[in-house]
This record gives sequence, structure tokens and C-alpha cells, in this order.
Amino acid sequence: MDSFDFLSYLSNQIVTLFLGPTNSKKPNLRFLETFRNLRDLQIDGHNKNIEVISKLLEIQNLTLRSITSLDISFLSFLEELKNLNIKLGGISDVSAISGMKRIQYLELWQIRKLEDIGVISSLQGLREFFLQSLPNVSKIPSLEKSENLKTIRLENMKGLKDFKFLSDAPALEKFIFVDANSQDLKDLLPLFKNKSLKEARVGFGSDKKNKVFRDYLNQYNLIECW
Repeated sequence: MDSFDFLSYLSNQIVTLFLGPTNSKKPNLRFLETFRNLRDLQIDGHNKNIEVISKLLEIQNLTLRSITSLDISFLSFLEELKNLNIKLGGISDVSAISGMKRIQYLELWQIRKLEDIGVISSLQGLREFFLQSLPNVSKIPSLEKSENLKTIRLENMKGLKDFKFLSDAPALEKFIFVDANSQDLKDLLPLFKNKSLKEARVGFGSDKKNKVFRDYLNQYNLIECW
């Protein structure tokens, strides 16, 4: 398939659309501008005229997978955006979403070139974020102003060593860290300074470390979540 022209036969009232990967990189996304009522959109591997997304002002849920575009400034126009997933691809700068008030869920997944995720602290409506396999991210910003943030999920964050952010998130209730093989228990100690925390789970890849972490949970009357 080298074109999405056949989609022009769909009603322009559709609210959900998933564009999966194709063998060709030729498909042009310009056609999307006719679907102004879209609320849920997933794009996998298509970049040509991706900036047309800026015209889809009703979008609430957006997934961008394997996108090579370096400029995602088009996201700043999506004032109704609530859930944003960026997976794989060559995006190295996510500052375009800075200050977007309605974003409640953010997922950043295997984006190898991404280093700076300071934008997270500017998302005042954020309730949950999930970071997975971001090898060049070494720091998560202070979350002291993230008054709506309830859940943090991390997985395989090898470069992350600074966990001070865990102690200052005022509404944090749940923390999950899968494949924390590159971290030590002492790295996670700021977690236990957070008075709002209710449940947590960390898998260090070591039965000994996992047991000590569970002992800390018991000591602080916290639940081990699954």
C-alpha cells in the first residue's frame, strides 16, 4: 500500500482511526484534515505531512509510533489532548507539549534519542506517566507542582539515577518500577519520604533486593501493588 486515498470514502464524522505500518513510506497524511471530528488517532510509521494533525482540534487520545519527524510542534495546537503516547522513532525533543493543561496521561516508550523530559513538570493536569526504555534520560524533574499526579510507572530506565522527584510529588499514591536492574535500593529511598504514597512495587532483578524493598514497604505501612 502506498496511499491512504481509499479512506476518502469514509464518513468525515468518524471519531476513531488507526493507521498501521505499510511496506511503503509514501502514504501522505494530508487526507486527515477532512476528519475534523477525530478523537482517537494512532499513527504507526507514517511521517509525510504529519503536521496536518494540528488541524484535528478534537483529538483527545493520540499515539505516535515509529515517527521519525524531529518537529512535533503540531501537538501544541491540540488543546483537548488528554492521552499522549509516543513510542519508538527518532523524536528527540518533546518540549512542544510544555504547559498543555489537559494532558492527563503521558507515555514515552523506547525513544532512544530522547534525553530531556523536563516538560513533565509543566503538565499541571497530569495524573499518570509511564516511561520505558529511555536510555539517555538520567533525570526526572521536580514534581512539587504536579498536584494531580497519582501514578508513576517506570520500566528499564537504565540511565536514571536521580530519584529525588519521588519525595516531592504532593499527590503521588502509586509507584511501579519494573526491570530496575540498574538501580540499587538506596536510589529509591526518596520514595519513602513521600507522605501521600499508598502503594508501590519495584523489581530489581534480585530476590535479595526485592525482599529488602518489601521490608521497607511493611515498615512504612505501604501496600505492594500489582
